[in-house]
Amino acid sequence: MPGLGNRRMSCKRKFVADVLGENGRRIRELTSVVQKRFGFDDGAVELYAERVQNRGLCAQAQAESLKFKLLGGLAVRRACYGVVRFVMEASAKGCEVIVTGKLRGQRAKGMKFGDGYMIKTGHAG
Repeated sequence: MPGLGNRRMSCKRKFVADVLGENGRRIRELTSVVQKRFGFDDGAVELYAERVQNRGLCAQAQAESLKFKLLGGLAVRRACYGVVRFVMEASAKGCEVIVTGKLRGQRAKGMKFGDGYMIKTGHAG
């Protein structure tokens, strides 16, 4: 795409080292993939890796944290309430964690854990 100029993209992650890779190899690979996928000229794309400022307010970081807690064998309620408490301590207005699937028995069900102010449609009041 001629005449578009340089593109700067930033990737916010909990662990920046995962994006950078060994000696910056992975970030160069990602830059190359973006250039080829979107048809940019060589050197037209600059990729930056930034660390998430407040981990408690990042949904992806909290989902990953919950995943590791559940894979580690922690009970579903305990893991979810821990995540909700961590998010609320990070000065969030409200938080809701929804877990669905085979939680205990063979039958699937869903559980919701929430705290704070959440705007929803439906019954007002």
